[in-house]
This record gives sequence, C-alpha cells and structure tokens, in this order.
Amino acid sequence: LICAGEKDMALARSHGFNAICITGGEMSMPLSPTWFTGRDVVILYDNDEAGKLGAVKLATYLLPYCNTIKNCTNFHEVCKEDKEDITDFFNKYGKTREDLIQCMSNTPYFTEEDSVKNSPIPLITLQEATQPTNLNRLVRSNIQVAAVSEVQFALPCVITGEKMKTTGDAKETMVAGEVRDWELNDNNLVDILHLIDNNFKSKDIRNNAKELLHIPKTEKYVSIKYSEKAIVYKAYVTEMLESMNTDTMPMEYTCYSIGHRLESGKKYMVTYKLVPHPYKGQQLIMLITDVVTANDSVSNFVITDKVKNDLAVIQNIPGTLTEKVDTLVQKVKGLLGYDGNDTLITAMDLAYHTVLGFNFGSFKNVRGYLDTLIVGESRVGKSSTAEALRTTYQLGTFTSLAGNSATVPGLIGGSNKTNGGAFQTKAGLIPQNHKGLIIFEEFGKCNTNIVRELTDVRSSNEVRITRVSGTLTLPAMVRMISLSNVKTTSGEIKSIASYPNGISIVTELVSTAEDIARYDVIAILSDKGSKEINPMWRPEEPFADEIYQTRIRWVWSRKPEQVILSDEVCNYIIGAANDLNSKYDCHIKIFGTEAWKKVARLAIAVAAYTVSTDETYNNIIVKTEHVDWAVHFYVSLYDNPTFRLKEYVESERRYSVIDDDGVQLLTNLYIKAPALLLMLEQEARPSRNTLMAAVGLDTKDYNILMNQLIRGSFVKLVGNDVLPTERFRLGMAKVLRNETVT
Repeated sequence: LICAGEKDMALARSHGFNAICITGGEMSMPLSPTWFTGRDVVILYDNDEAGKLGAVKLATYLLPYCNTIKNCTNFHEVCKEDKEDITDFFNKYGKTREDLIQCMSNTPYFTEEDSVKNSPIPLITLQEATQPTNLNRLVRSNIQVAAVSEVQFALPCVITGEKMKTTGDAKETMVAGEVRDWELNDNNLVDILHLIDNNFKSKDIRNNAKELLHIPKTEKYVSIKYSEKAIVYKAYVTEMLESMNTDTMPMEYTCYSIGHRLESGKKYMVTYKLVPHPYKGQQLIMLITDVVTANDSVSNFVITDKVKNDLAVIQNIPGTLTEKVDTLVQKVKGLLGYDGNDTLITAMDLAYHTVLGFNFGSFKNVRGYLDTLIVGESRVGKSSTAEALRTTYQLGTFTSLAGNSATVPGLIGGSNKTNGGAFQTKAGLIPQNHKGLIIFEEFGKCNTNIVRELTDVRSSNEVRITRVSGTLTLPAMVRMISLSNVKTTSGEIKSIASYPNGISIVTELVSTAEDIARYDVIAILSDKGSKEINPMWRPEEPFADEIYQTRIRWVWSRKPEQVILSDEVCNYIIGAANDLNSKYDCHIKIFGTEAWKKVARLAIAVAAYTVSTDETYNNIIVKTEHVDWAVHFYVSLYDNPTFRLKEYVESERRYSVIDDDGVQLLTNLYIKAPALLLMLEQEARPSRNTLMAAVGLDTKDYNILMNQLIRGSFVKLVGNDVLPTERFRLGMAKVLRNETVT
C-alpha cells in the first residue's frame, strides 16, 4: 500500500499491511519507478484535491512497471469529510483491517485508459502549448515522431554536493560536512538542459551542477556526486496529423524524452513541458516525462449508443444497394458545392472506406485497403473532391509528386548527419501515415524511382531506411489514392479521347505490367471539365459532418475478425473473379490471379460505405449483393467507350492464339518467302532494313509480304522494328516445312 504520509503508513502497518509512503507529499514521485516492477500496488491517498490528483499522477507513473495497480478511493465513502485519510478510517470511524481489504477488493484495476481520462494534466495541441500561459507548464499532446537521433545521454536524477573541508576564506558559503542536493522532479525539468547535450565538457557539467545546488563555482573542496541516472533520448516531433489544424503549417520541435525511447514515425501521447533552451537563443524545447499510445480517434473508437444512432442514419437509407450508393454520392456533392463526377466521387469515397485487413478462408489478415489510381482531364474536380472528403472526415493527408517536390527520403525516410556530427533517422511521409491515407497529386509528373518505391511499399506494407547502424524497417500500411492527368510528353498535351484505350493511358503513367497489376481500382475519367455550368443547380443536403466522421472511424477501427465473409460469399467472390478473368484477362493484369482479392476489397468497401452490419454494430457484414455491386462497378470502369478493355483483350487475343486457317495462311507465306519467316522466327525484334537485306527482297515484294503478315496478326510494327507475335510463333511450330510445292 502507498499511503499519503508517515502517520497513515505506520497505522496501516500496525494492521498488518505492507505499507510505505513517498517523501515530499502526495504530488511527489518515487526516485525510481523500477523499484515497483512486478508489484501489486494500491494507492490510498487523502480525500482532498491534492490526494486525488496525486493518486492519478502516481498510478500513471507506475503503471508500466507494476504487475497491477489500484487507485482506491472507495474508503472516501466512509471518510467523506475534506482531507480525511486512512488514519480517520481506522481511528475516527472504527473500521477494521477486513473493511479496508473489502474496499481495495471492490476497486477496479487502474488502466492506461484511466490515466488518460482522469489525468489532471490538460490535453492540448502543440500549437496551444506555445501560448505563453502554457510554457514551462506540464501538459499533454498527441505527437508524431518525425526523426530520432542516434545519440543518448546519461542524466543524473540526484546530485549531491558535500563540503569536505574549509579553508577559512571569507568567501566560503558552506561549512565542513554540509550537504546540498538536487533531485529531478516535474518542477525543475528545465534544469536537465544544463546537464546534457550542447557539447558540454566535464568541467561545464560540474559548474552547472554547482549552480543547481546553489553552490558558487569558486567554492573549493566540494565533492559532487551523481546518482540515480536515467537515459535521455533525443528526437524531433510534430503535431499528430489528425490533431493538426488544416490552416496551419506543422511545427517541428526538438525533444528530450526521459527514460522513454521514441521510434521514428510512431504516434504517442506525451506528457511534457515546453521550455526555452538557455543555450540556444531561447528556442522552445520539449521535455517529455511520460509516453503512452497516441489518443487518436481511430484507435480509441468505441461503439456507443450515439455511434449506433449515427451509423443507423446511413444504414437506413431507403432503396436497393445501388440506390443507396447513388444517394450517398449525390449527398457528397453537397460537400463539394457543385455537380461533381459520379465515378470520381464513388472511387475516391470507397478508397477512404476500407479496412486494413480481412480474413478469407485459410488466408489471414489479407490487405483490405484499396490502392486507387484516378486519371482525368484538368479541371474535372480530382483535387477539390479529395480535399472536400479530407476536410469532412478529418483524416488523410495530401502531397504532390510533381518534379523535385517529392523525393524518396521525403516519402520513405532516411538518415542524415546533424550539425553536431550525430546521425538522425527521419521517417518519411508514408510511414508517418501508417494505418492512414495519403492522396498523391500530380502522379503523372513524378520520377520513375518514386513509382518504384511506391510499388515496393504496396508489396511489403513496410519501408526500409538504410542507416549507419543498420537498416530500420517501419510499418507502412497506407491507403493510397493517386491523382493524375494524362502523361505529357515533349510538351504535347493530349486529351483522354485521343488515346485508343485506357491501357495506353495507364502504361504511359506506370511503365511495367506488374506495377499496373497492383492497383485495385483504376478510374479513367473522360469528362473534360468544361461542361455547361448551371448556376441554379442545388445539391442534395449532405449529412452532418459528425455522421460522416463516425462512419469512417467505425470502418477504420474494424479488425480482420470483424469483417464477416461467410463461406458462401467467399465462393461467390471466387466465382465472380473467375468470370472477370475469363472476359478480361490479358498481358496487363487488370484482374489476374489477385482478382479475388480485388473483388473482396471492393465488396468490403461498399458494405462498409453503406454500413452493412448486425445489431451489435461491431462487424461489417459482406453479402452477395455487395459482390455483385463490386463486379458491376469494375465492369463500368473498364468496359466502356473510354477504357475499352474488352476491345483491347480481343485485339490482344488475336495476336496470341492460332487456328487451322492461321496455320494455313502462314504455310502459304512460308512457301512464298521462307527466308523472311525464318529470319522473323530467329530474331526477337529485327528492323525493316535488316530483314530486307537478309532475305534479298525488293521494297515492293517486302511490303506485300509484310502487309499479309500484319493482316494475319503475325507481326506488329514498332517504329522501324518488326515484332513477331505469339500467334506467329505458335503458327510456325505447326508449319510443315518439308513439303515441296511444284
């Protein structure tokens, strides 16, 4: 038992309890929390403000170390008067040992949630912390670690100065045997800046220690001893993205964390003081005393009656699933303030409403969030739609990939040397948004190495930062929405309608087939953004912002086991995926072997978007109607006059299969010009000039034969080169080459 003072402690011990107290009062902390490692602790502080606040503070301080801890205030129901204590419990009210045991038994265990909820320390933003009234005051904030330094410092928590002998000098201020001490506590945190970092030499630290002990630097024969050392870690932190006001620029602070190692890219709720640094021009420095998991709205989301009521508003939209989605899309236009593109809104909103993972049969924790690429003409509303959703949901972040504004270190992270010669590891934008969402603008203008890095992140769900001390791996499960115009080449601006199909648009932006295959949704918007505007158009009234915010936090907080996919639905998804592949399978794997995952992700997203759940509101229930909707949406994206995937597949298949008529045609051509066909068979990509020179054909005969090969889908012309197709090679394997034609 930890009691408020010596009197309470002695009385508790007389009743057979293992009781202690902490010198310095109820707001003081023990010198080392590690003394309580593995202990079962009950705090029994007085019934007054200092006792109540001190008990919460102490419980929070000891929570990471104790086996269990309780803040017992039940005995206050007996000791109801102000400042009454355990002594009154026994002496004034005549209670027994068993009565106190009962009070302690009825007290729930103290949790991290209790420390956050009951803390007397105000929870404010970093921007609020810079107000003069909050400087040098103990506060709490949600922060994100931008970078960590590789250096660490040993901080003495107790400094003792003892006068060993006197000299008779009139300037002496101490007598022999006199001891002065300094002990680190919440009130003197700023003192640590005189003891660590700043390139101090031993002599500097000794002189500074004397000042803390109020001993003149000139005082002789003083023994300075340092004890109870703690490790201090240096890092650089910013406002947690969710907490940050969208109208302000994020501020970065240097921080010293006492006893808690912060990890780059991670989010925490920290207890700290913001103080001016005495050696760095009064620059504000953060001194962190306590660290817990960040108090963000997703990880702390709890289903309450209000949450159920908010979700029911969306759940009870009348009509079929298609009609519900359409209603939601039309209401989003009320957030935009103009008649936006339906496909754009749907694709972007579904990308927002995705879970991190789901279970599918024997596959566990399959990636659940959509990776979306949206390509449209200028002024079609890509950025304004994304900004309206981000502002409403208060989740997600924007970044531009144009030119030099985006770098691999900026997105992924890196290690660099500071002015003092030490190294700091900085987490990039992607790991900082772990479990969040990033909207990439100007995707078509980014460097190829950026596309390659994004592909690696999507594949592994993590980033790797190379450091002097070894590679650091950070988790990076991030929802990504990439926005782009068509690729501009040689200064030429082309319209989407000028492309033969959507595949040619996408391959200009994403050069490799395997990278294209990793996108779950690709939306090509043919609108030119110049349609006639009706100034009198009035959108549907959107829902209140809190309803939208409740829904997305409900979705983002769902765990894989809370996404319900029955065996029937799983088999239905597999069947739907196979059907899509049979119709649209080609070299560019829009669906491919991962088709079942893509269909499942989109079906889960639309189920979450329309709040398909049970009476507990804990689960997302995926039904066959959601799978049907997902398949229909995919077909509407790819099988239309703009994307023309079906026509592309049919064209590609003409070059990849052979029939008897094709074999006969190729045989006839072989009889006419065997040297030409043999040359094509042996070369991967011969040029026109090489072919003509090798086979001895004049221009007229060469052109006649080449036109027949092209009409037969046996070759393609790529610039000045001739590319034999798969159909040609399959046919040549069946040509009877030993026949003699007279």
